Amino acid sequence: MGQAMHSNSSKRRGKQGARQASAVSVQPARGMEAAPSGAQEMPSQQASTLDWRPWGVGGSDVGAILGLSPFRSAVDVWLDKVHRGAAPARPSVVAQRVGTYLEPFVVQEYERLTGNTCQAQPQPLHHPEHPELFGHVDRMVTQGTSQATTNQTKAEASRIVLECKTCSAFRAGEWGPAWSDLVPAEYLVQCLWYLGLAGCEEAHLAVLLGNTDLRVYRIRRDEALERHLFERAHRFWLEHVLTGTPPPPRTRDQVESLYPTHTAGLTREASPEMLTKLSRLAQLQEEVRLAEQELDEIRQEVALEMGPAEALTWGGQTLATWRHSRESTRLDTQRLRHERPDIVQAYTRQVSAGRRLLLATLSSEPHLPHHTHKESP
Repeated sequence: MGQAMHSNSSKRRGKQGARQASAVSVQPARGMEAAPSGAQEMPSQQASTLDWRPWGVGGSDVGAILGLSPFRSAVDVWLDKVHRGAAPARPSVVAQRVGTYLEPFVVQEYERLTGNTCQAQPQPLHHPEHPELFGHVDRMVTQGTSQATTNQTKAEASRIVLECKTCSAFRAGEWGPAWSDLVPAEYLVQCLWYLGLAGCEEAHLAVLLGNTDLRVYRIRRDEALERHLFERAHRFWLEHVLTGTPPPPRTRDQVESLYPTHTAGLTREASPEMLTKLSRLAQLQEEVRLAEQELDEIRQEVALEMGPAEALTWGGQTLATWRHSRESTRLDTQRLRHERPDIVQAYTRQVSAGRRLLLATLSSEPHLPHHTHKESP
């Protein structure tokens, strides 16, 4: 899907698209009795989104499950649901609080820009067949009379989901022109998720970029993609959350999140494919060693060439400089430990250590097993 995705407009705008999942009563899903440990009682449909998060998959989870989020992974979602608090802390916590603080401002600016009137949606929406799939929309647009909605009837304009975001200016390149659907993939699937739960045909994504640029994007419903999102999320819930089986990790950090400590005495035999990769790793390490050795030799030659000169130039262009660095002050920790161990003890804290990955140097080319192939008769 990449950084930005296109959603296809669905032409089916009938009774099927008008269903309201929020009106469906919530019943425990099949296997709900095997809910994550620590959850005492399934929250009511009127409960807040925070109450529902350990009990189901929300709109902010789907992008991570699909591998589209730059901040979270499917492993993080699984840890949030099964082992609450075990997932690594999400980055930019302050930025998230700023986003929550600025949400009313973004809504106000959206209303000023579009002429639409928005209404808060405090209750989470639930999938009619799989109530563990839920969403909490920021606002529902209750009417629209601006130029942006001149081609819509008032009834159509009143059925728009509004999602609000704040985004760093450093990510501005991931956003396309206003009123297009060129938005980061994790936000696109989140809007499509909400459209499927609310039964609406259109979502507006209002984003404040760098606190100076407010843009509104239009996401139209894509029922085929919507079904795919629900299917993947429901399968994730059944196969991973309810069974307590983590999804396959895709990075070293995800492996360490799942297994922060090693299992003493446990060994695993390397596969032939892994032996080949380790052999290639040894080759690359040797190439890097030789390259670093050559770099050091060239640096030595540059220093010999410069002698007492401050700079090495060619045709008016500076190629290298060699100046005396400013003096710096450093704490003599060794003396401090010897003379004032009490101070060292008072200001020493224990830091939890992670797992160290140490790769042995292969003494020779690994002997891979040879497979004989017999011709079929």
